Amino acid sequence: MKLSTLAIAATIALSSTSAFAKKVVFKTVNNDFATQVCFTAATQGYDSAKTLVKENDINFSAYAESVTCNGLSIRKFAKTYRTTSTQVSKVEKIALVAKDANLESQLCLDAVVNGEQAARAKFNMYNKVLCNSQSLSVFVRKFKDQEVELRSSED
Repeated sequence: MKLSTLAIAATIALSSTSAFAKKVVFKTVNNDFATQVCFTAATQGYDSAKTLVKENDINFSAYAESVTCNGLSIRKFAKTYRTTSTQVSKVEKIALVAKDANLESQLCLDAVVNGEQAARAKFNMYNKVLCNSQSLSVFVRKFKDQEVELRSSED
């Protein structure tokens, strides 16, 4: 009796897992190149990921040997998720416009796109900076999972 109950529970658990696998939503954790390649492979397919790598003047064969996506090769990751991904996170593009051309405003925008540390190093600004009355860190986190487009104030 216990064995059949265990078998039924295992069957239900496995079928539930496969049902949930079809509702995968991908979100990037960071903005590094390997993450972009994996995200592209999962959402647009292997050929798109390969094109992305080649467009950045990187030998794809060597790159594919050294990079994995959640423990899978780029090809296998693309094959697994491209066919089962029925819903990809659709993020509206947000346009950010600097109020003026001062360095603090440029730092705020650059930090959203490239990360706070990289932007601070680029502008050599390590003092306290406010972006829309928020600390730089809070401002950057606000747009972490958003697709951001930078615009000039003339647009």
